[in-house]
Amino acid sequence: MPDVRLPELSPFGPIFGKELRATARRRRSYVLRVLYLAALLLALLVAWSTTSNQVYVNSVSAQAQAQAQMGQMFFGFFCVFSATAMAALGPVLTSTAISAERLGKTLHVLLMTPITTWQILAGKLFSRLLVAMTLIGLSLPALALVRLLGGVEVVQMIGIVCLCVATVLATASLGLLLSTFMNRAYAVILLSYGIMLLLYAFVPFVLFFGLELTGGTYGWVYDWISWASCSANLAMPRGAPSAWDWLPCVFVHLGMSAVLVTASALVLRRTSRRAGDGRLAPPVAEAPAEPVETEPAPGPASRRSKPARAARDVSDHPVLWRETRRALMAKPWQAFVGAAATVVLLLVTYVVLVGDHLLHEEWTHAGYAWVFNLIVWLLTAVLSATAIAQEKESDTWTLLLTTPLGGRAIVWGKVLGLYKRLLWPAALVVTHFAAFTVMGVIRWPALLVVVWVIFSFNSIWVATGVYLSLRHRKVTIAVIVNLLLAVVIYLAAFFVLVTIGELSHVRELPTWVAWYLPYFYLGEGVTTNWSRLDGDAARLPADLVVSGYTFLATTFVMGLIHLSLAFAILQWTAASFDSIVGRARQLRAKRRGFDPVVSPPAATAV
Repeated sequence: MPDVRLPELSPFGPIFGKELRATARRRRSYVLRVLYLAALLLALLVAWSTTSNQVYVNSVSAQAQAQAQMGQMFFGFFCVFSATAMAALGPVLTSTAISAERLGKTLHVLLMTPITTWQILAGKLFSRLLVAMTLIGLSLPALALVRLLGGVEVVQMIGIVCLCVATVLATASLGLLLSTFMNRAYAVILLSYGIMLLLYAFVPFVLFFGLELTGGTYGWVYDWISWASCSANLAMPRGAPSAWDWLPCVFVHLGMSAVLVTASALVLRRTSRRAGDGRLAPPVAEAPAEPVETEPAPGPASRRSKPARAARDVSDHPVLWRETRRALMAKPWQAFVGAAATVVLLLVTYVVLVGDHLLHEEWTHAGYAWVFNLIVWLLTAVLSATAIAQEKESDTWTLLLTTPLGGRAIVWGKVLGLYKRLLWPAALVVTHFAAFTVMGVIRWPALLVVVWVIFSFNSIWVATGVYLSLRHRKVTIAVIVNLLLAVVIYLAAFFVLVTIGELSHVRELPTWVAWYLPYFYLGEGVTTNWSRLDGDAARLPADLVVSGYTFLATTFVMGLIHLSLAFAILQWTAASFDSIVGRARQLRAKRRGFDPVVSPPAATAV
């Protein structure tokens, strides 16, 4: 009987085992576990701090009821945190599944082996999914604690685990599909989040406001496609919980995963056919023959010949010259498709809100300001984190370090080029609010507040992204850390202050976060009654009622603080550029046309 090993019986092939060994040796896998458990512990700590005062009562029945309420609160925080974390983690895990092989020049070799397309995709997908499964397994003791406290049924616990598994499978399959035809990991992550926002936020928005499917027969449409709705139904069940609250959502996500994996297989099979036909190898360009100079024949044709083009001067700032000529998207058709899709989606929201007579409400445009700020944050955080790290993954980083360019020229050239690439998103934001300002829906101070807050508050992520891009070797790590910085500064800080405030009975502590939270200034700036600037028209954190002038001055000062911090980070990054990259300190170049040894021509002439 032949000796058959267990890996040979695996339907995932040898790729699965190879990826498992590589993942186990990476330090970021252990860092991810620590961060995930720390965030889960913080969420449960917030739930405990808000309900701990109710447990210590005299009556036994009251204590049992308080413990059940604490268990329900724990489970609610666990549902929201786990489902959100799995949805955000899925595309990150598979963003380099196929593109890493392509960039490493190993995809062609892999396609020449007897390994099937399914084994390649399944090995890549399920080896990365085991990272997410490990995180879910590490969080199961929290569910055991919830079960001991009571108030939660077993059906709900099984439902949230199945929902998390189906969610991470669907989002990871989305990242796998985009990775088959996109080389850059940051592009895969950004586009995956955009598709998820479109599917989980835009589609329910259209169904809710446009078709008014808020209940009745058609209310299940967006409940089944959204993991957020299903996790909310599990956390706060209406009546007796049943499997019908989560099974349809799980089946929908499993179906999405099957469709996405099938599409990935078709794309990879097409690549395999091209590799077999030899069309993937770039053709060798023949050297152009040197032109033979001939004497032009006299006549009118020679007189009409165009003069030779004058030579172009080389810029003194090559990095700035190169970065300011880079577009937001690599190819023209991508820019056209992206602009057309953005305009169409924006017009659809206008049509939907006009039908419900909501487009002329100020709070509606406050929501637009929040969405625009979220999009700008994603763009700035991702693009800035790839500014220098992208050079490291290509063949241009070593060449750039061998030039006499200083750190200041490189860093500030990247920053100015980044802001130039963001001109089109900024123009969209300004056009939207300027149009509704002219129409009289919002006031001109609201337009100033929105533009200033989105520009100044997001400048801090440009600075941190450039620094992280210089510090980290991998683009994906720089992007993830830069995105997590905002989550920690805004969300984690708020949860920590809520916990401290509940334990110390100082309920005003969480309002400190609102002082540097852009969404507070955007919402208050749009919905404030600006007809009276000198009266009590606006509010600041901690329920401070102030005049419009005071609110504008506070918003301007907070924006200046963000700009100052961003400028300080960029200046420090530029000053310590050589020490970070391990390059010898660059001497300052002499000014053009000046030699301290030779006297100036004017002096010698005298």
